[in-house]
Amino acid sequence: MSIDILGADWRFFWTDSLHFYAGTPTAWDPSLNTGLGISSLSTMWITSYLNVTALLGSVGFSWAAIGIFCWLLPIILIAFFSSSILFGYLFPEHKKFLFLAGLIYLINTYFLSLIGGGQLGVAFGYAFFPLVILSVIRLLRNPTLASSILVGLISSLQILFDPRLFYISIVTIIFLLPFIIDSLRITRRNLFFIVIFPILLILLVHSYWIVPLLLSQKTAFPQQISTVDNFKFFSFADFSHTLSFLHPNWPENIFGKVYFFQPQFLLIPILAFSGLLFGTNAHRKKQYGFVLLLFLGIFLAKGINDPFGSVNESLFRYVPGMTLFRDPTKFYLLIALSYAFLIPLAISKISMLIKQRVGRVLSKTIILLFIFLWIFLPFSTFYLGDPLQQFYPQKISQQYVQFKEFISSQNTFFRTYWIPQWHKYGYFSDINPALGKNEFFQEKKSNESADRYYFPTEKMLSLASVKYVVLSKDMFLSARNAKEGAVSYKEYEKILNRASWLRKVERFEDMIVYELFSFKDHIWSPSKNVSSQIVSFDQTSYKLLIKNVKKGDILVFSEKYDPNWSLRYNNKILPSVKYEEIYNSFTLSESGNYGVSIEYTPQQFVKIGIVGSNIAVFLSLLYLILHTPFFRTNVSTSPRTKKKNSSA
Repeated sequence: MSIDILGADWRFFWTDSLHFYAGTPTAWDPSLNTGLGISSLSTMWITSYLNVTALLGSVGFSWAAIGIFCWLLPIILIAFFSSSILFGYLFPEHKKFLFLAGLIYLINTYFLSLIGGGQLGVAFGYAFFPLVILSVIRLLRNPTLASSILVGLISSLQILFDPRLFYISIVTIIFLLPFIIDSLRITRRNLFFIVIFPILLILLVHSYWIVPLLLSQKTAFPQQISTVDNFKFFSFADFSHTLSFLHPNWPENIFGKVYFFQPQFLLIPILAFSGLLFGTNAHRKKQYGFVLLLFLGIFLAKGINDPFGSVNESLFRYVPGMTLFRDPTKFYLLIALSYAFLIPLAISKISMLIKQRVGRVLSKTIILLFIFLWIFLPFSTFYLGDPLQQFYPQKISQQYVQFKEFISSQNTFFRTYWIPQWHKYGYFSDINPALGKNEFFQEKKSNESADRYYFPTEKMLSLASVKYVVLSKDMFLSARNAKEGAVSYKEYEKILNRASWLRKVERFEDMIVYELFSFKDHIWSPSKNVSSQIVSFDQTSYKLLIKNVKKGDILVFSEKYDPNWSLRYNNKILPSVKYEEIYNSFTLSESGNYGVSIEYTPQQFVKIGIVGSNIAVFLSLLYLILHTPFFRTNVSTSPRTKKKNSSA
């Protein structure tokens, strides 16, 4: 039985296709984010971990098992222990309550929404957030090479999953610095360990995507830039949500569906601020630091909403890096960390007062009562919807299993086109990419019919190497597609049945599969005399033999146009030229039969960067291992050392 452990943004992979995404990172993504292919340099930081975990698929692990053991469990453990350790480090006199810090940081509507919504990359960045702060604080207090290496490695891990959250980590450290570091002596040596070395190590570890991104032509850069309109649209949370640490989409976690404020969550700020009434000089300064950090998070996370929404808009427009946060709820990280520390401090003092005046039993009862109420609080909203529904594993319909077997068994290159849009469980791989309307149509114009908007022509599908058109009823039943109006499932079936260039070949329950009578190969030529045969290929390199070439013939490569693609033969390099405004093409300058290779040039820099990255990580870990107390003790007590000591 095939199951999906999470919904929404969590990607699903069939075990049959996992091996396509396993191994080392590649600069070109032929099927993961679009069926026509796209540069992956700007997203390689997160797909790198996918490449590693997908390796388990080659030894029989399902994607559900990989998701649980390589994604979910590490996120939960790191989030809990990193926040607990940081609390214990900053407030050693309250170490008995570090469990509460981990509990609060782990169980809250924001983190649960990340997990339930399948945003596990962001959740990983959230989990590493306290560790980054802890490593930097330790470095500031004791600037050594070992602590500098730790900062570089831990920061690199957070960047691996979400560079935007590393930006928030840096802002948090700078903001808290006056409250947690009593004195900071800056020397040339300290500056090297605190700033220069960690930055160099981070750049070296991530050089496999940073260097090719900078050296490749401009199309490798992200094309979509956040606008103020995006920022306004994603400003779902208002002041009451952020103050009460309540995710605006909770409990059902449906994108864009904002619920009314739920007053029971006001207990969170009331309890957190009550700790200020009982603070002592031992940690009063740190408390104030986290209170101010909390206010900063509350203000930034609400986005454009009042009060002072125009200030947030100005920050988004003019502060470098803020355009990364079109979704301002990312700043819930500041709220989570602040409440995770302020509430245990308050509970600590309250329990101490009860212990002194009433007794130890009631003091412990208060703590246990808080734990129960905190765990119950996110799920106290059943009257608005089932908050647990997003965590239920989903059994995948048998029709998608049958479709997967139908496609994967053919073992030849072709694409599938889904109407009205590709379904999450629709099979895809590097040799069978899946397309939807977004690959062909951007915005619907007012004078275009719904048929035209969703339905490409025979020529468009043929040039895209589409062999099968799939009509999926499930996509018509989803709320988001229903709002688009357009044509119904039955009407589309009639349209497809009337298409003279299609024939119905299979039906899997509510999924109908049509086949094109003819379609172009992955690599082909408009000249009928030219034939091509692919000898070997991977995501970024295709070696092929072409025959009967005449000078001036064109070879078309049906991946989305990118000037970084080039054709090489006989020590010549031909640049890619747009074909039909979408694909790559090359004009051959020699006649005859010969071998050529089509290559994505940034991959050369990726390979070099991977070597540098692996060396940097290996040497860093080796240094840390050799400088642990265990190894230093063994070195200091070796026979040679003892002999020197006795002779002295």
